[in-house]
Amino acid sequence: MIKLYKGCIYILFVLLILFIIFIIDNSLENKKINGLIDDFTSRGVMVEEIDNYTYYKVIKKYEYEDCSNICDSYLDINIGTIGDIYISNRDPLGGFFVTEWISRFSWIGHAGLITSYNGDKMVEIVGNESFKENVVKINDNNWMKIDSDKHVVLRVKNISDTDKEKIVEKSNETLGCRYDYTFMFGGNKRFYCTNLVSYIYKKIDIDLNSDNLFTTGSDMISNDNTYIIYYKERYIKNNKVCYNIYYLDGE
Repeated sequence: MIKLYKGCIYILFVLLILFIIFIIDNSLENKKINGLIDDFTSRGVMVEEIDNYTYYKVIKKYEYEDCSNICDSYLDINIGTIGDIYISNRDPLGGFFVTEWISRFSWIGHAGLITSYNGDKMVEIVGNESFKENVVKINDNNWMKIDSDKHVVLRVKNISDTDKEKIVEKSNETLGCRYDYTFMFGGNKRFYCTNLVSYIYKKIDIDLNSDNLFTTGSDMISNDNTYIIYYKERYIKNNKVCYNIYYLDGE
């Protein structure tokens, strides 16, 4: 009994240490992310205001920014192309105050990877549906219909057509794999959403989690291999929910 008690105390202590490391790591990443978002939105030129939506095109600034195949128009909801990454900071448990705070702080809400040229399909996995549904699947891209405080779409720098073909191939290899509720022992058979995206890119020798801790949305946004091509934020103005939408444009 005493051994069991000591074992539980040890496990709790290790989990506490890991949580502290997680918070410190994400604090550093969050500072960088805020700078990246500020840089992106500061280049925005307003295109149109429709009801409670304001659209901005973001002028290209860096050589690595590829402005092709982002959106057909600012009203397009299928953003991006093969290899682009969707990340939201929505609460995965739908309103639990602890996970809601962590989600906004570390972008652990949800992530998915585009697997079609026109951006209408993506590979993803969730852990809050039925056991049968908590597997890797190719789904319709309905992300812009889902409400969240913030959405960001990332593109990997200098990604080639060959890389995109491999991404589709590696994505298909993960279909049917189950959700990893341990967030650390899944290996190549079980995944959580951000870990799935990172795993697929790792298979084509692109590292999206340079700190080698739990893969979060913060890891991928702050990673030097990625850049923002689309950003959506929700805010309240005059007791009304409003949205700012920024999309990268070459002109």
